[in-house]
Amino acid sequence: MPTKAPGHAGVIEEEAQCTFSPHINPASEQLLEDSLQVPANFYERQRFFYEMRQERMQRLQAEAVSLLCCACLTPLHS
Repeated sequence: MPTKAPGHAGVIEEEAQCTFSPHINPASEQLLEDSLQVPANFYERQRFFYEMRQERMQRLQAEAVSLLCCACLTPLHS
């Protein structure tokens, strides 16, 4: 059991009454985890994000074309 330092009476009791229990916000944890995947160098990071955006745009465009083709080939039921 910790002992009280001279001149610090009641410090241990105050610490025992403290109800604060810090924790990391889940969004902050996600940011930290994501930051490990991103290059540290600014220019490399910019290229990384540009490439990610280009890949996403291509994927979305391919999905849109696919949906349009399916809609055109599906017969209408009356």
